Amino acid sequence: MPKPKPTVVKTLAEVESQIGVGERTLARNIAKGCPGKPGAYDVAAIKAWRTIHVKPRPGVYSDDTAAPAGTMAELHRRRLKAQTELEELALAQKRGELVEVKQAKMIMGQHIAEVRAHLEQLPEFAASVAPKMDVKARRQFLDRMKAKIRQTIEGFQRGAREMAAAAERKSA
Repeated sequence: MPKPKPTVVKTLAEVESQIGVGERTLARNIAKGCPGKPGAYDVAAIKAWRTIHVKPRPGVYSDDTAAPAGTMAELHRRRLKAQTELEELALAQKRGELVEVKQAKMIMGQHIAEVRAHLEQLPEFAASVAPKMDVKARRQFLDRMKAKIRQTIEGFQRGAREMAAAAERKSA
């Protein structure tokens, strides 16, 4: 995964390279109240401010108005969208909200196998207790079935906890 770009940069040139707005335009925005000062420009805050305060010029396309495919405006919009998504993924990874697919598959595979084994036992279990049940036996049967189902659900919950713990270890 490429190294994420910093969210706080030192120069307007660095902001320009990340959001594709000229330095003079950024300087004018800052004069109008856009957050930022030399040595500490928060790219996300600048993007947010511009989204609220800057109206698109005619011929310049915003995220919700697609430019004709292949035009520079459309390519620029797609690039900015991709950069934003990469930044969001990098933040989620730092927070420990992401787990590698390989690790997730391994953990969930183990728990799915366990759940499958429990569920495959249910028909034999039911057949062993079903013949000629009286009311008391039926109640016991239902209680035992509920216990098996709880056991299956607990297996899934255990898997989810292990996934969360793996994410914690990864982010630490």
